[in-house]
Amino acid sequence: DAELDARPMVHAAHWVTPVVEPRRYDTHFFVAVVPDGRTARP
Repeated sequence: DAELDARPMVHAAHWVTPVVEPRRYDTHFFVAVVPDGRTARP
């Protein structure tokens, strides 16, 4: 199991697909600083 401290995360964007699209999405994007000595990976 992995744990994530979400407190340092910042809400960066909120995208919503246009109403005219047949398939719609409501997506939030967050950013966070990677601590020294750590590597971010997808």
